[in-house]
Amino acid sequence: MKIVICDDCVEDLQYIEQLLGQYTEAAPGADFVVEKYLDAAVLYDRIQEGRQAEIYIPVSYTHLTLPTKRIV
Repeated sequence: MKIVICDDCVEDLQYIEQLLGQYTEAAPGADFVVEKYLDAAVLYDRIQEGRQAEIYIPVSYTHLTLPTKRIV
């Protein structure tokens, strides 16, 4: 199985990949590869080429919508 992660934030990509690694350790029978993309256009091109996956974790806009503790 292939899992694709697409986010423009390197730290978020690494964090999700780390979580998937922890899942693999907790579920030894889980067999998957992770493919990461920083650019949705590149991912789109790969899909058009027929390089598809079973699971897609798309770009997250959460960091843009969550309230912050910063005083403005």
